[in-house]
Amino acid sequence: MNGTELMAPSGPDPVAAYPHARRVGDLLFISGLGPHKRGEKELPASFADEVHGVFYNLNVILEAAGASLENVVDVTGFLTDLDKDFATYNAIYAEYLGQIRPARTTIQVAALPRGIHVELKVLAVCP
Repeated sequence: MNGTELMAPSGPDPVAAYPHARRVGDLLFISGLGPHKRGEKELPASFADEVHGVFYNLNVILEAAGASLENVVDVTGFLTDLDKDFATYNAIYAEYLGQIRPARTTIQVAALPRGIHVELKVLAVCP
């Protein structure tokens, strides 16, 4: 069972051949999300702006699926510099998901596509 592909009309431009998400039953598997909004090519001005951009894109995709942040059950965060950026990431993450408290993993990676410094991989339950 492959599920149903979801492409949010105002979601970010994918950097490769993949959908924004794939729904299988009540589960929504959201592809890795960076901070670029649809049509944007330039990196946001600051790391904090990147994190807010990632959550903006997450909201766009969740809404297209008929869900919201309340439906998020698992988040994997990828940062290119944990020492420098984790505190900022953690504070902004808490603004969006602090009360929801999904399962969470945050790891450092050597690089991310298009020079970004943060990416999220999310699992949500759809209504």
